Amino acid sequence: MATTPGAPGVAQSGTVVFNEDFENGTDDTALGAQSYSASGSTAYTGASGQTYTGSPQWINGIRCNGVILSHDNTTTPAWAVSGSAGTATNNRCADSSGVRSYQFLRMLALAMGQEFTPNSPATNHVNSSYSECRSTSTSSGTCDTLPTGPTDGLMFKTAAPIAVAPGHYYTLGVDTAYMNCGLPAGDPSYQFARSDELGNVTLIGAPLNGCQSTTDPNVTSSEQEVTSNVGGVFGTVTKSVRINSMTSDVAFQATTESLGLEMWNTNGTTDGNDGAFDNVRLVDVTPQLDKSFTPGLIGPGGTSTLTLTVTNTDELNAKSDWTITDALPAGVVVADVPNLGGTCVQAPGTDPFLTTANPGGNVITVTGGDLASRMVSCTITVDVTAAAEGTYVNGPANIATNLNPPADASLVVRAPRLALSKALGAERTAAADQFTVEIREGSATGTVVNNTANSTTTGSGAAVSAGTGVTGQYVANAGSTYYLTESGPNLSGYAKAISCTDANGLQTGLPRRAAFGGSLELVPVAGADISCVLTNTAVQAPQLTFTKMANPSGIQSPSQVGDVISYTFTAANNGNVALSGVVIDDPLAGLSPLVYTWPGTPGTLLPGETVTATATYAITQADVDAGHVANSAVATGNPPTGPPLTTPPSGTDTPLTKAPALQFSKMADTSAIHKPAVVGDVITYTFTARNTGNVKLTNVSIDDPLAGLSPLVYSWPGTPGELLPGESVTAKATYAITQADISAGHVVNSATVTGAPPTGPAVTPPPGTTDTPLTPAPGLQLTKTADSSSVQDPAKVGDVITYSFAAKNTGNVKLTDVTIDDPLAGLSPLVFSWPGNPGELFPGESVTAKATYAITQADIDAGHVVNSATITGAPPAGPPVTPPPGVTDTPLTSAPAMEFSKTATAAASDGPSRVGDHIVYRFTAKNNGNVKLNKVSIDDQMEGLSALTYVWPGTPGELLPGESVTAEATYTVTQGDIDAGHVANLATTTGTPPTGPVVAPPAAGTDTPLSPDAGFAFFKTADGSAIGDPAKVGDIITFNFTAKNTGNVVLTDVAIRDAMPGLSALDHRWPGTPGVLNPGETVTAKATYAITQADINAGQVFNTATASAGSTTGSLVSTPPANVVINFPTTEATGPDRAEEPLAFTGVVLTVLPISVLIVGAGLVLFLVGRRKKQAARP
Repeated sequence: MATTPGAPGVAQSGTVVFNEDFENGTDDTALGAQSYSASGSTAYTGASGQTYTGSPQWINGIRCNGVILSHDNTTTPAWAVSGSAGTATNNRCADSSGVRSYQFLRMLALAMGQEFTPNSPATNHVNSSYSECRSTSTSSGTCDTLPTGPTDGLMFKTAAPIAVAPGHYYTLGVDTAYMNCGLPAGDPSYQFARSDELGNVTLIGAPLNGCQSTTDPNVTSSEQEVTSNVGGVFGTVTKSVRINSMTSDVAFQATTESLGLEMWNTNGTTDGNDGAFDNVRLVDVTPQLDKSFTPGLIGPGGTSTLTLTVTNTDELNAKSDWTITDALPAGVVVADVPNLGGTCVQAPGTDPFLTTANPGGNVITVTGGDLASRMVSCTITVDVTAAAEGTYVNGPANIATNLNPPADASLVVRAPRLALSKALGAERTAAADQFTVEIREGSATGTVVNNTANSTTTGSGAAVSAGTGVTGQYVANAGSTYYLTESGPNLSGYAKAISCTDANGLQTGLPRRAAFGGSLELVPVAGADISCVLTNTAVQAPQLTFTKMANPSGIQSPSQVGDVISYTFTAANNGNVALSGVVIDDPLAGLSPLVYTWPGTPGTLLPGETVTATATYAITQADVDAGHVANSAVATGNPPTGPPLTTPPSGTDTPLTKAPALQFSKMADTSAIHKPAVVGDVITYTFTARNTGNVKLTNVSIDDPLAGLSPLVYSWPGTPGELLPGESVTAKATYAITQADISAGHVVNSATVTGAPPTGPAVTPPPGTTDTPLTPAPGLQLTKTADSSSVQDPAKVGDVITYSFAAKNTGNVKLTDVTIDDPLAGLSPLVFSWPGNPGELFPGESVTAKATYAITQADIDAGHVVNSATITGAPPAGPPVTPPPGVTDTPLTSAPAMEFSKTATAAASDGPSRVGDHIVYRFTAKNNGNVKLNKVSIDDQMEGLSALTYVWPGTPGELLPGESVTAEATYTVTQGDIDAGHVANLATTTGTPPTGPVVAPPAAGTDTPLSPDAGFAFFKTADGSAIGDPAKVGDIITFNFTAKNTGNVVLTDVAIRDAMPGLSALDHRWPGTPGVLNPGETVTAKATYAITQADINAGQVFNTATASAGSTTGSLVSTPPANVVINFPTTEATGPDRAEEPLAFTGVVLTVLPISVLIVGAGLVLFLVGRRKKQAARP
């Protein structure tokens, strides 16, 4: 078996079923090297009798291939160096001074030994694949290229088949040693293949590179440093050797019972594989199957998950299309809900993966199982169940698979067991105290499920009869909830503790001597065997309770002395021991003796017994005065042991009805008051208070807060300050009326009486009140004056008017809240001079006040300040007193006025004025009067002026005194302005005062000078293109004249003059009116001239012209003359003696002359240039 079960998910090594280590029957002597079949060598046979073959070139010892040797085989065998030199096939595994191929092979064998057999590295044998190509001949020799592939590249092939297990998975491996990785010829490369009994060969995986270094799990790579004396020119050398242990990257599934093994070289070279191999092996890499149940213990009908784990071998090659059939042990079936799951999935390009498990069935099948490359393991899960208790073993006998079979997996099915028994920790409190134990399902009050035949205890004292007080063992359902309970008499008299154990050690959280509160909840797990003991220990608990009750049915309402209260007393033994010497004690004075009713022996109460007693009490006056009868009593008793018991007091509080009351009256005798009343007139008051309640009143007092009232004189019926029910007290006092009373028009007065009952709040009847009327006559007078001496003429804002106010109380009652009101806005606060309290005037008294007022612009605009003030005063009764208002009217003098200015700012310019230049006008109008002006406007009639843009200080069109408005407008200069030399302009402003005529200050004007600049330019050109070659009389010259106004004023009388004889009349082109040029305008003219013989004789035409004009400024403008000279050649003689032809005439020759152009204020000189082209000589 390739692997062993028990480590699911942990990859194990495969099992080597065939391995050739080249160690069978080997010879470690100097000449002990062997081969497969080389002539003269010992043929190697494996330990199993297996022999091997290969392609001729790859087992040829002469090329250092197929040599089986160890480091101890020091001498090159003759069969490895025989043959003729210089041929393609007979180069030797050389052993000359400069070529030591065999000796280097020995180092490869030593390196393998150091890696794999470190205890004896020199005797480790390898098979060479060195591919040596060396010639010992002095003549040129060549080597053939070693063949590759399955026919001629065989390095290793088994002669006999190797037994395998059909359905199992296999791979191939080899260990290699290479000394010179990276040579130009390429690294060594091996290809594994397998063959069947029919000779069919199948490649296994990709070629293996003996020089590769990788973390691939199929390759283990290392380096070994080897030192050896190789002789010759090398001596002792140290080499680094690459050691690879390699497995094919593909696993295959055996379909037959045997196979052959082949290994090819896929990199045939002329020279330089430089390697050796060892341990050619066939490895069984069949995955391991494991199975488990989770949980492994369930109750009958419970569910467990069966997990099938398929674990790869550690080379992690892909293993596809494995199958599993699990015939579950009898009694175990697939659950109603199988919950098929796991991590196994179908790999790409493989048969479909399918798990079949029918609910209630006992067979689980898996087909198309796959482990992808580099996949360690995967799982298949199925839920199963069993109805009957038992241990079910699912092992290899239940499995049919092409994987390595699993170990046994067990599922234990066992229901939990419960048992509860009763024990006593001390003697019973009473013989009747017998207890029943129960196992209940679902809740503490659920159905009792245990055997109840012996569940109730018997016995006496502390004994529980054997076999009683037990539930018996109850077979429970795993996962269900159960409650352990007990019932019986007097459970409260016992302390209870419970302990539980599980004989199988499966149940956790069981109580140990835990307090039992009436029930214990348990959820037993499968297989648990739980036994619980509930122990009751009696607790001595003497207890006495006591109550007292009062029956007030004999009490009248209101209560009367002698009314009877009946009391009932009850004492009960609520403990668990008898009490003796039981008595009830009530200390209430006057209570009748208690009459007891005992349940048995007087003075003794057994547990649960009760004694009652009754008594009566006649209430006293003190009780009635107190309003209640409060009383408490206690009961005492003696337990068998320990101190006496005394109950907490039990009390009653019987309320009694009290009715305290007082009656009070007050009378006023006004017979001594005159009409009308006079200060000092006397009113006599009489007060009467009577106790109309049923309790005595103390601290009886009459209170009258009237200021000036004389002290009260009392007449008491007994003890001063006390009134028994029905008693009355009287009192008298006098009062002299005051001016305030007369002012008020009456005297209102109230008095009160209070008395204190024995308990409760003081008794206070309604007050006794009198109201004595008096007649008032209020009156008030106001005057107001204005002092305008500080007001200027004309008036100015802020001038001050001082107002004086005088008010007099002309009535006979005091006036309060006297106020003077002047609503004038801006008036200063009034400063009063009061004769007494501010706001009060007694009859005949006066108050004065002053205030100031700073006049406003509105007042000046109005021409006066009109103002009125009022005064009010409040008499003691009736409406306020309001005399007629005080009025003043102060005249003010107004003086409206304005001033106006205008400025002009011409736009800056570097030269003379131009049409379109701008002048900016700024206007300023100021109100320098003392009244506001309305409808203020500025008017400028100048044609072409832009609209004015105003900047107002406030409301547009309005100016307060001292305020100014500014405005701006722009004007564009015209040609007429420039011609005139200035721009003159006037503007006006007006404003309307509150009264009177419109204000119009003098007009404001500006006169802006402009800079006229007359300028005139004149040009003249000549066109001689019509002159022949040579020139002839009558050829025409055309003259062009141009005159331009370069100034900023209009030019008039413009004239061009050319006095040349024979010149035609000038043909003018005027831009407008003939003889007139506006600034910038130009006039042109043309004239023609027919040349004469004299001109031809002279060789040129000279001409002069002038221009002149008058200006609007009156000055005369003229230009310098414009001169033109036209040269043309005359005919010259030609002949053979002339060395060079003259240049051909290509046009008129213009002699360059300056033409002066006058522009007033600036000078400009123009030049006309004539050109003559040079032409090649004609033949």
